[in-house]
Amino acid sequence: MKKYFARKQDLRLVTIIILVFLAGAAIYTVYVSQSMIQGALVAALVIIVLVAFFTANQRAWQRFLEQELKEKTKDLEDYVQKLKSSEERCRSLVDSADDLIYTIGRDCNVLSVNQYGSGFMGQRSEDIIGKNISNFIEHEGDNGIHSIVAKIFKTSYTVLRKEKVKIGEKGYWLDSKYRAMRTDQDEVNAVLVISRDITEQKRLEEQLFHTAKLASMGSLSAGVAHEINNPIAIILGFTELLLEKTPKNSKEYEILKTIERQGNNCKRIVENLLAFARIPKKTTTVTDVVDDLQNVVNVVMNTLLTKNVDLKTDIEETLPTVKADGRQLEQVFLNIINNAVAAMEKGGILIISAHSTNDDMVAISFSDTGNGIPPENMDKIFKPFFTTKGEGTGLGLSVSYDIVKKFGGDIQVKSQIKEKGKESGTTYIVLLPVAHGKN
Repeated sequence: MKKYFARKQDLRLVTIIILVFLAGAAIYTVYVSQSMIQGALVAALVIIVLVAFFTANQRAWQRFLEQELKEKTKDLEDYVQKLKSSEERCRSLVDSADDLIYTIGRDCNVLSVNQYGSGFMGQRSEDIIGKNISNFIEHEGDNGIHSIVAKIFKTSYTVLRKEKVKIGEKGYWLDSKYRAMRTDQDEVNAVLVISRDITEQKRLEEQLFHTAKLASMGSLSAGVAHEINNPIAIILGFTELLLEKTPKNSKEYEILKTIERQGNNCKRIVENLLAFARIPKKTTTVTDVVDDLQNVVNVVMNTLLTKNVDLKTDIEETLPTVKADGRQLEQVFLNIINNAVAAMEKGGILIISAHSTNDDMVAISFSDTGNGIPPENMDKIFKPFFTTKGEGTGLGLSVSYDIVKKFGGDIQVKSQIKEKGKESGTTYIVLLPVAHGKN
């Protein structure tokens, strides 16, 4: 029995130990579960805090980025606006420039052109861009503009030159600058051309050269005229000596008289040339038209004879003095007479008349029987450089008109070309105001 109770007690002890172990295990399991739950809660809390922190910072960062973006966008908009304004100013300056400005590619097709340039070419900008520049500007020599563009694309050199061109039916002189335009990679992608019209300047240079040449010839002629006087004086002297020893009714006497007459004629021509070329000591404001006309006629008489021009005059003897400089007025008369003679290639009649008018003016008219002036040229005859002659500067009538206008006068022109039933001819009428109280 004792053994039985002893085993029973051991069994109870074992059972208690097992129960205690199980209880401990259960408690441990519960503790671990609680710890894990607590850890999960702590972790979740940490995550929530971190998420809240990052969310708050993300919003602040987003606001910061948005603000930065707005500021950068505004700066960019301001820059674009300034760039646009600058571009508009540059375009305005280019368009308002009195120069022909355009850009062309390697193939010489126009990429852009300013307003002055399109107007100079007589085309609209949209009709020029995309087309070859040779369609509008014809360059003379060295294969035109193509060789210049090829050289610039090859060497990047800037080319400066004065060039003669033809635009439409009219010729021009241009002072041009060809310059390479580059990309960001420093490669030539176009040529900028800036051209200035120097046609009038060229004409003035030619006129100055011509004037200098005439001045040199004038000085030379004056010297030659002085030298001619000496042999003429000797010829006339010996002629007079021979006339004294020659019977008056002989053939030799008639020949000697002809020599004397022609010698005196040469002497008179030389004296008139020297008198006309002599520089006056001072400029006058009142002159006698009759004397001025006589001085000019003395100079041109020999020319009229050689050109088979018959001179007729109708000059009022009691003409009043007029407001003008005598020397300048002589130049006006000479220019008009030279034009009249040039218009009568096969000879003709030149009529010079001078009379007072009813409005305190003196009218001096020069009428020729020349070819006449075509109606389309009547408005151009007093413009500088206009001439229909193969030679000449086209300044004679322009200068004459300015001289007469300067003294309060005027020049009127009437002309008729040869037509059925009408004879050709031209009349220039120079009107000058009377100088009152200085007759």
